[in-house]
Amino acid sequence: MNFAYLLPKIGEAFFFFVPAFIGNCTPIIFGKLKPFSNWNAPMDFYKTFRGKRILGSHKTIRGFIVGPLFALFAGLVQYYLVKNSIVNIDYNVYQSLTPTLILSFLMGFGALIGDSTKSFFKRQSNVAPGKPWIPFDLIDFTLGSAALSFWFFYPGLTIYIIGIIFNPIYSLISNAFSKLVGLKKTWI
Repeated sequence: MNFAYLLPKIGEAFFFFVPAFIGNCTPIIFGKLKPFSNWNAPMDFYKTFRGKRILGSHKTIRGFIVGPLFALFAGLVQYYLVKNSIVNIDYNVYQSLTPTLILSFLMGFGALIGDSTKSFFKRQSNVAPGKPWIPFDLIDFTLGSAALSFWFFYPGLTIYIIGIIFNPIYSLISNAFSKLVGLKKTWI
């Protein structure tokens, strides 16, 4: 294995998936803030499929608003970092603001689509809301963000594979932190 090749690719993958990670975790944070509690209506509007909730109460309108908005903010930061040569990354998409924002929105929204798709199958498999469903709880946002954004910008198969391998580690760390500070009841 060529570590001289792999190490920069890990950094690129981390940078590439930041909007997805931000889009996936901000709905949890905003769910606890009082001004946003009125937006907690579930995305499935309590509808069922085969006698089970489609998505469940954890997938809210609030999440589908704040997740992509904060992914856009992450894209602004990425653009600033690349444009000011603070981060050296050769992807042309980060050289202009509009493509960076489009990509970051697709990554953030895709992360929520991936998480919601997993929730649908989780409900249909009789896994209780908030209960861990490994490994799907750890890779859902990565797969969703990649699926929604690859048509706009494709960073290469290596970046996707690294994301699928390393994003679960980031997820475990952020979920453990969320549980520690009281944002979540379970650690996954």
